[in-house]
Amino acid sequence: MNHRLLHRNGLLLILFLLSVQMSAQVTRQPYLQIVTPNSIVVRWDSDSARVGTVYYGASTTSLTKAKSDTGNAIKHEITITGLSPKQKYYYSVTGPSGGTSDQYFVTAPVTGTRQFTRLWVISDFGQSFSTSDDARRTVTVNVWKEFNNNSLAADLVLSLGDQSESDWESQLQANYFNQLQDVLRITPLFTTVGNHDAGDQRVVYKASFTLPANAEAGGLASGTEDYYSFNYANIHVVVLCADGFDISPETEWLKNDLSANKSDWLIALMHHPMHSAGDHKSDTDPFSMTERANWLPVLEDAGVDLILAGHNHVYERSYMLDNLTGKSTSLTEANKIDTALGRIDVDHAYKKVAGRPHGGEIFVNCEGGGTSSDASNLRYPFAFTPVVFRGSDYEGSLVVDVDGSNRMDVKFLCDELDAKGSHIWDYFTILKSANATSVEDSRALLPEDFSISNYPNPFNPSTRISYTAPQTGHVTITIYDVLGRVVSTLVDGEVATGNHTIDWSGKDGRGNDVTSGMYIARIQSGQFLKSTKMMLLR
Repeated sequence: MNHRLLHRNGLLLILFLLSVQMSAQVTRQPYLQIVTPNSIVVRWDSDSARVGTVYYGASTTSLTKAKSDTGNAIKHEITITGLSPKQKYYYSVTGPSGGTSDQYFVTAPVTGTRQFTRLWVISDFGQSFSTSDDARRTVTVNVWKEFNNNSLAADLVLSLGDQSESDWESQLQANYFNQLQDVLRITPLFTTVGNHDAGDQRVVYKASFTLPANAEAGGLASGTEDYYSFNYANIHVVVLCADGFDISPETEWLKNDLSANKSDWLIALMHHPMHSAGDHKSDTDPFSMTERANWLPVLEDAGVDLILAGHNHVYERSYMLDNLTGKSTSLTEANKIDTALGRIDVDHAYKKVAGRPHGGEIFVNCEGGGTSSDASNLRYPFAFTPVVFRGSDYEGSLVVDVDGSNRMDVKFLCDELDAKGSHIWDYFTILKSANATSVEDSRALLPEDFSISNYPNPFNPSTRISYTAPQTGHVTITIYDVLGRVVSTLVDGEVATGNHTIDWSGKDGRGNDVTSGMYIARIQSGQFLKSTKMMLLR
């Protein structure tokens, strides 16, 4: 009798515990963080403290594995380990029978894998708190979905700060997670601290996001979630923050992290832009000036490709630049690596050599996903920013596609349609050629190995440009006017080591005669860059 009673009471206890588990409500839908080839973090919130469990498996009807919290929690944070690289797993936080086709995760490929990777980049998505802004956030998500073949999934989501207006739980839920939940339950998220995330000393921010402070996803451990790095496939990402503390330890960490990096591509994320003419002018913003002086030389020494920032609620981007650590007014010809738009179908892609420092980078200021600035905030021009769309209420996002080791494509998806009926308002491509491996090609080259000159000068109607290639490789010779605009590209291809000549007859790329005046012929091969001035007299 006693045994039967104990058995019955045991069954009742199990049923009670199951009923408690099933009755607990999920108040923040599951979202994914810190993905690696063998692990992932699953997070969600419930309405009461309890032990949460993630059930996962190979199909929606076979969630045969489980991982639970170590204690009662409202904010659940579970790291699933022992996974296989680049594999799809379905999961549920409501029970082993809760699998659905739209709730899954895909683990990262083995670090260093050269594959196609798609990143969706958003910024200032949670800032402002109104019904109209919620509607705009929805449009941003829908435009992304339409572009992405009617899918919300990317390999990663990168969020560039200001996930809320004042770092309140209610704002973070209403402005950010409610709008992005269908994306974040299938795509791992990495975030950057924004100034609006620091309203309560980042308490809510750090309680809501799990970030790889201890090198859980590669890179060098920073020991803090304020700044960190990670690897995905053949991409290394550094996430930086200049807001609210002494950046000296961060700068030292950055140097050490990048000295150990072997990835094909390097992307830097931060909230305050290094160069921007938007709402917070970087020529006068103290955080921007600090970033340029301390981090830009380190990033360029490591061959950074893309520097992404938010904060200013406008879309801006530079052409390819190097060593512009001062204000925009300090720009010289030496800073201009390539002043084209970088569009293959318009002029040409930007070109770099893998592994070489100071090959140039693109600065992109990402538009806000839910809020944007008025056109008046773009009246302060930067000569090095060729693509600026002067309009109000133009929200949007970025798509960064990395295809193997030699191609990166970046597109700005604006919520509005342009004159051609497209949401793609801007785009550019970076192409990388393989680094030299022979002893001769990798030798320390001298300045006199690389030269360009012309004769006669002044000239009419033509001049002969003489140049020396220091080694066999890709060479470009481009003619610019004094405003830095591309006039014509004379050479764009493989050139053998030695001395060469080419004639320029004073015509633009369409064959039209250009006017009298000063022009600049610039030669580039890898990190080598030289220019000569030419005077045309009609």
